[in-house]
Amino acid sequence: MYLYQGAVREFVRDAQLNRLADKISTAFSNEMHYAPGKSEVNSWRNSLQQMSNVFALANLEEQGVVVELQLPLTSKRLDVLVAGRSEDKQLNAVIIELKQWSHVDESSLTDHVAVSFGGHSPKDTLHPSAQVYRYETFLRDMSEVFASGEVNLSSLAFLHNLDRASAGAAPLYQKKFTELVGHAPIYAKDQIEELSQRLEGTVGAGGGEDIVGKITESKFRPSKKLLDHVSGVIANEPAFTLLDEQVTAFTAVYDELKKQKSDKNGATFIINGGPGTGKSLIALQLLAAAAADGKTVAHATGSKAFTEGLRKRVGPRAATLMKYFNSFMKLQEPFDLLVADEAHRIRESSANRFTPSAQRGGSQIEELLDAAHITAFFIDDRQVVRPGEIGSSSIIREASERRGRTVKEYDLAAQFRCGGSDTYVRWVDQLLGVRTDTNETLDAREAGFDFKIVESPEELERVVHGAILEGESSRLVAGFCWEWSDPLSDGTLVNDVVVGAWQRPWNARPDVGRLAPGTPSSNAWAIDPNGVGQVGCVYTAQGFEFDRVGVIWGDDLVWRKGLGWVAQADHSHDKVVKRADKKDPDYYRQLIAQTYRVLLTRGMLGCAVFFTDQETKDHVQSLILNP
Repeated sequence: MYLYQGAVREFVRDAQLNRLADKISTAFSNEMHYAPGKSEVNSWRNSLQQMSNVFALANLEEQGVVVELQLPLTSKRLDVLVAGRSEDKQLNAVIIELKQWSHVDESSLTDHVAVSFGGHSPKDTLHPSAQVYRYETFLRDMSEVFASGEVNLSSLAFLHNLDRASAGAAPLYQKKFTELVGHAPIYAKDQIEELSQRLEGTVGAGGGEDIVGKITESKFRPSKKLLDHVSGVIANEPAFTLLDEQVTAFTAVYDELKKQKSDKNGATFIINGGPGTGKSLIALQLLAAAAADGKTVAHATGSKAFTEGLRKRVGPRAATLMKYFNSFMKLQEPFDLLVADEAHRIRESSANRFTPSAQRGGSQIEELLDAAHITAFFIDDRQVVRPGEIGSSSIIREASERRGRTVKEYDLAAQFRCGGSDTYVRWVDQLLGVRTDTNETLDAREAGFDFKIVESPEELERVVHGAILEGESSRLVAGFCWEWSDPLSDGTLVNDVVVGAWQRPWNARPDVGRLAPGTPSSNAWAIDPNGVGQVGCVYTAQGFEFDRVGVIWGDDLVWRKGLGWVAQADHSHDKVVKRADKKDPDYYRQLIAQTYRVLLTRGMLGCAVFFTDQETKDHVQSLILNP
């Protein structure tokens, strides 16, 4: 997706006629189905005019230019990309990051500077060279046209309001940034001639519209799957490229770790983000970096399926770093760093009915805080799906403050799942009432994510198997609306999920006895190829991602005209969650809605849904354009 594409001569003329920002604003509204903010429109108007002046000075005309190009499978957009040929006929493209900054301050975070926005206090912000070079690295890794070497790629930053010789520019050029600026140079307002010469030498021979076409139409290799590369990450060979606020969150924790316990009471980091914003990715990179530095570190979650999946991928030695939230009941020498992933699954207590009374004590959150000098919680406050799961930013914050710990919070916004579509995730939240600040329909053709409603479970299964045949990962999942039986005496799974003549088994129950040959355990369902023939539930799917997911939306949550969403506990077979209905029906409905939110956001490229209830299907269908 992009908001503007054409020849540079058209770009320059649109800027001269003061219609460039308006064209981009209109394209934004058409793509996103809401108007861009006033500050963003002003940014386009100011920065792109400056970019136009540089293009004109460099005598660029036939070159191709694209504005606000979305990075594949993320919601991040490049400001400007210009493409053309060099004198030696090489095909080249240059990413240009535009900044309106006129003054920056130093930051204590690695690869960051501090910038004041809108008169507020300076905020730690990624150095523009670091930001744009990461975009370059990401595209090299993701886009076939760059990965193959067909088109060469470079990057730079243009700070058109900054005086290179001023004191306000000095922090950008500190010695520690020399290598960064070497990779992706910075050009200030008094370096426009140098910038134009750089572009003229790289793309000045023209003929770039066809190159831009190759770039925008290029196939991309889907984001490297989390579990497929954990081994490399743990070996401190990161297989992912962190971007923007992901870098900031990682750097903040890592820099604190390098301070050697400067805060005697310890530090708490709360990194909040919705599905697909890279929480687990950052958590694992922190684990790898801390281990490589010789720090004592552990990774913990509240999901057995997710933890066991990680352990299987990283092997027995690295698996010793993978813990559960209830692993820290006994007092011990604190770790340097504890990474608490999927922190919304933290429970009130680590104790169970087998826990000796002498070991029963404080809350699970307090145990996690006491277990390490630095505890980093990765959380989505809207992913709680069971009673007793109390993990929330506010509870973590309050518990930390009672202990005198420093608390720092970071929000993740960019999408790396659901095709990088913020529009789709926002629509799911609005559909289910998880958020009420939007009211929009989903344009299935323009959302950047393959979402569709199918007419039968047979068709849904064909979608899943079709994806598998194309070399993609895919699974069937469903709301917990059918009994979950133990396997038969020979280890065969029972076909519990029945819709008309169609029937399939759930994935195996946890901790069952012998399973038939070829049947994966509950913990391995998401990563074992033999899991394709079974239906997963929220407890085995949460924390995982697939290229495409097929969802059976059952009768436990239905839409009724005049009533809205109605949670029907008599259609649920989740005995634990059903107890909430008797105590607080509204809370029960919230848990079921958040369950479907998790299921609908497991796909990176697409999601297909079959509804067992016709009125619910009709309601959802009414909120979709171009299905």
